[in-house]
Amino acid sequence: MDLFGWLSKLSDALHPLSPTSTASTSSSAPLVSNNTAPIILVHGFAGQAVNPDGTKYWGRYHGDIAEKLRQQGHQVHTVSIGPFASNWDRACELYAQIKGGRVDYGEKHSAHHGHKRFGREYPGFFPQWGTVVNGQVQKVHLIGHSMGGPTSRMMAQLLAHGTKGAPVEENPQSHPLFSGGNDWVLSITTVVSPNQGSTLADGFSLVADPLEDALATWFSFTGVTKSKQLSVDAQLDQWDIYPRKDGETIREYIHRIMQSRMFAPGYKDIVAWSLSTAGSKEENKWVQTLPNVFYYSISTDCTEYKTTADGKPRYDTTQPDVGCISIELRPCAAFIASDFTSVKMGFPGEWQCNDGAVNTPSMLSDGHGPIIQFDGRSRAGHWMNLPHLTHIDHLTIIGRQREIDPSELYLAHAAILADLPPKAPLTEVVAPGQLVDRLQAAIEQLNDREVVDFATVGKKLSPAGKAGSIEISEAW
Repeated sequence: MDLFGWLSKLSDALHPLSPTSTASTSSSAPLVSNNTAPIILVHGFAGQAVNPDGTKYWGRYHGDIAEKLRQQGHQVHTVSIGPFASNWDRACELYAQIKGGRVDYGEKHSAHHGHKRFGREYPGFFPQWGTVVNGQVQKVHLIGHSMGGPTSRMMAQLLAHGTKGAPVEENPQSHPLFSGGNDWVLSITTVVSPNQGSTLADGFSLVADPLEDALATWFSFTGVTKSKQLSVDAQLDQWDIYPRKDGETIREYIHRIMQSRMFAPGYKDIVAWSLSTAGSKEENKWVQTLPNVFYYSISTDCTEYKTTADGKPRYDTTQPDVGCISIELRPCAAFIASDFTSVKMGFPGEWQCNDGAVNTPSMLSDGHGPIIQFDGRSRAGHWMNLPHLTHIDHLTIIGRQREIDPSELYLAHAAILADLPPKAPLTEVVAPGQLVDRLQAAIEQLNDREVVDFATVGKKLSPAGKAGSIEISEAW
């Protein structure tokens, strides 16, 4: 598809979800659920369920999104898995935290990559997962921000088909996660996820000490770097990298982490490989769009499509009213929108469109499964692309900016998930009009807000009267 064809489809996605519906969009109506699957919130790269400063990953400045979902009747759990680990290791940890038990990274996988086979032990917050209650298999809804999306997809693949096709295949009898035949995931929602990788991660591989420098820079925006009190746990026990020591600064801790052999050039059992376009392509050869899972994707961008004086297309990231609200993401957005993506890496021009961390086309699907624009109808084995969000960057979508509250988007989407049948049917599922209208209203509220110059400090910029925050949280 050419650039303008892709932009046309993106524009179509901005149209109302259900233009003929006139139902009320009340958010206070009691939850009506057709399934009992709990929602599992899965964080991305460098994340924890609770940030080092004590705020929540999901919602930070706008209250705990998980708690807001619970208040509307949803069963919700948040996980804390390896912030710097590969999708494989994170998937193993995700399974253990949900089901309970000791993390098993796989005997052959661990031997191949040179780390310990077993990790931490967890009690499990949904131990009945996979059992049959009242004739129904107990499943989960997975909502993953950024890297949390591919991690969720890999775990679902391991459950359904074991390690078949993976670079290193495990004995199916060695652990339930690797046995296959387990249809335990009802839906996966990827929120600005690098489902096909990110050229920003590709760029990191070309500079010296990339990840260490990047992490030190990210953390410095909140003053976390010099603190000796804030809690940070890399969760890399399998690599003999243990939690932060008493009196150790964040910078010192990051440096200690980076000395591990896992960060050696060319190593693949690591976050940098999983986030790269080459690593994602390799993983997507065996991590498939599963026929019994409903896939939803939420995409955003903080770039503006323009043309140069000589008529060539480009994505502008320099204008404050169209660029990333999060100041620390602006150089990243400019890098992704540069010729590095379209010329050096050879991706189509639309891959320059991004949210400051991930190329927007990568957010839409794994590049293999069929895509449909969500209009209230869902079909298992398909990627339902929710209407695109403009001028929303990678951190704003999870509540990392004071000026924009995305909570209602998650509440409205969760109601759609609750309406799904407990077992994926062969035909499409049509959500009630009032649920579709509520989701439409949440998206329109985010897209129709006043666009302001968040780079100006000390000036009343919006109805809230607050200038943009420069505080940084997790990137991917």
